[in-house]
Amino acid sequence: MHESIPTGKLNADGLPDGRVFDGVETVYRLTDSGWNAIHRTHVMMLLGIVVSLAGAAITLLSIKP
Repeated sequence: MHESIPTGKLNADGLPDGRVFDGVETVYRLTDSGWNAIHRTHVMMLLGIVVSLAGAAITLLSIKP
């Protein structure tokens, strides 16, 4: 996250009207490693759910006579 990044508006031709930078904004971006960490966490969570459901199913089937 970067704060106070200079920004400006462009006209229909793609050129700035007047001043190049007429304001500041905060930019939020994730790097490739950030996205990879998010996807890796999601996959591990799904794998954990599948393993726990399989364990619960095996337990219930083994308890029933």
